[in-house]
Amino acid sequence: MTVPIPASDEACVCFLHPRVGATSVALGMSAPFVLGRSGASADLSLDWDPRVSRRHARLVARADGVWFEDLGSRNGSWLGDLRITAPVKMQHGMEIIVGETVLSLDDPRTRKRPLPILSRGAGRDSTVDLRSDAPAAIAAPPDTLDLPIVPVDDLLPPVPTIRRLKASPRFIEELVVEARVTGPDGLAELWERELSRGILFVPTPEMRSAGALIEVRLISPHGMLKLEARVEWRIGSSTSAKTKRPMGLGMSVHLATEDRRAIREYAEGLVDRLSRSEDGQASSVEDRGAIADELVELASDGDYYGALGLAPIAAMLEVRARIKSLRILLETPEPGPHGPRFVRALDVLAKLEHTLSDDARRLAYDLKSGHVRAEERIALAKNSLGPSLLALRTAWEQAWPDQADRAAFLSRVAFQHRAKGKQADAIEAAKSALELHPFFDELRITMRAWSKG
Repeated sequence: MTVPIPASDEACVCFLHPRVGATSVALGMSAPFVLGRSGASADLSLDWDPRVSRRHARLVARADGVWFEDLGSRNGSWLGDLRITAPVKMQHGMEIIVGETVLSLDDPRTRKRPLPILSRGAGRDSTVDLRSDAPAAIAAPPDTLDLPIVPVDDLLPPVPTIRRLKASPRFIEELVVEARVTGPDGLAELWERELSRGILFVPTPEMRSAGALIEVRLISPHGMLKLEARVEWRIGSSTSAKTKRPMGLGMSVHLATEDRRAIREYAEGLVDRLSRSEDGQASSVEDRGAIADELVELASDGDYYGALGLAPIAAMLEVRARIKSLRILLETPEPGPHGPRFVRALDVLAKLEHTLSDDARRLAYDLKSGHVRAEERIALAKNSLGPSLLALRTAWEQAWPDQADRAAFLSRVAFQHRAKGKQADAIEAAKSALELHPFFDELRITMRAWSKG
């Protein structure tokens, strides 16, 4: 038996690391796959690499190719000396470094063994050993099922091939499902994959009739939610055998506004308990009050990213999503003495949104607050990613006009020394100018040429 190879060889990614050798996997189309460490909602665990973050990056195979996105990892993802801060389409010959692991598009002409496939269609018990001398795990590609109740492409659960879902819902009574999560990470996984779309898949060999009402108990170490669900579609033994999907029931889950808020806030680490506000009002108010106070304090100190709980390299979509979540958290009307805390925090949040949700204003803030990353931004600009070189230079000169003027003077001094044959003095003056104006890229290129000469 051979593993089917995707129609486009661009959907095959190679991993290279001393502990695993060189090995490749094929990505199922359209499903995002998170690279990270076990126990952190990662679809592919790179536990051999100590420099990989818990949720480091993700890959998405689409019709136009394979896209890579860093998720704000501590050690970053790199293209040579360029730190990746925006989604990048992988090209043949491109080598992305994640921790100490090198990712590249696989060349099918040199492939020596069938590929394990990362797809939504494999059973939960499937595992893949990525060592180069290990046998390939066989996983069937996702099939399209013709089920009459709902569009299956929208409802079939994203069952990973690399590891089990941490929260595996199960029936504990005839009409009661229990889904246990280990904490915010486990709930974040279940929310991202299923609950946010209003669905839940329960693997079980026991069928229930379509339309049956089910009570779902979402249990964490820090509280529990009870949700209402309805059986919408079924995967029986014959369909399971044909498609390699596990037998089970697909349900539509009713999520009230308070349910969505409770799940999202707990999953994002904004609150310490999983509960509706009416279930634990006092604790919830105090938790939100502490978040409001910390947001105000950090923003007052000029740490806008810390106030949002994000890294300075966070993508714009992530910044906007976090601001939206915090606004929902803080807008809940609270009577009594806590009210002013939330009003003050909302005012500060509006200021953060004004600054960080606009590209130009965010760049200005970054440059003023020390988040410069000059060579990284220059490299991105040269690859048509992010602000242009002109925009970067202009932003720096607006943020630090005195330094820009001094840099212009020192650059002239550098060329004067060069004209007089004073090579060392010219290089020293150029270095001083670049310290004052790091986006003077032409001078950097010239200085490097002087150093070689």
